[in-house]
Amino acid sequence: MRGKGILLALVLFMLSVVSLQLLLSPASLDRSATGSDSIDETVADLAAQVAFLSQFYENIGQVNTREVMFYGRMPGGMIGFGEGRIQLWMEGTDSGVVLSFVGADNVTPMGLDEVSRHTSYFLGDRGTYTGIRGYSQIAYEDLWPGIDLYYHATEDGVKYEFRVAAGSNPKDIRIRCEGHDSLVIGESTVR
Repeated sequence: MRGKGILLALVLFMLSVVSLQLLLSPASLDRSATGSDSIDETVADLAAQVAFLSQFYENIGQVNTREVMFYGRMPGGMIGFGEGRIQLWMEGTDSGVVLSFVGADNVTPMGLDEVSRHTSYFLGDRGTYTGIRGYSQIAYEDLWPGIDLYYHATEDGVKYEFRVAAGSNPKDIRIRCEGHDSLVIGESTVR
């Protein structure tokens, strides 16, 4: 029964997205006006975009940086997970930000909750990469004694949480941020 409820929620979500798109741009679904795809193709495209934003992918060579073991899209850029570090790249910039864990063990990230569908990249001269696994979570377990870091891919972006075991010291959590000139923390954003 729970599976039917989740499926119904997904269908309702997709219908609301399509309805919103129709309200904002009614000509976008009129093939004669713009040459756009049909409603069925638009729904499929939206579902693919939601799926792409709501998971992380293993890097088997399709990402140029070997230090990145997993990566994902986030609003305005990309996030990459490597051994003992996280990299952020913002769209429209040539540089990124590197987050490293001060005083932590050099932990390798793990993909958790593998999704059922795989993806492929066809990159011309750089090669073809198929069967790339996706995950809904990335974990750095025991970064500091009794402290784990989990990243979750959601439709709204990337979320993170520290899990601190009883008796562990949350003051051990220290993160170095490199590659930035300034940091502005807004109500729901960091720039």
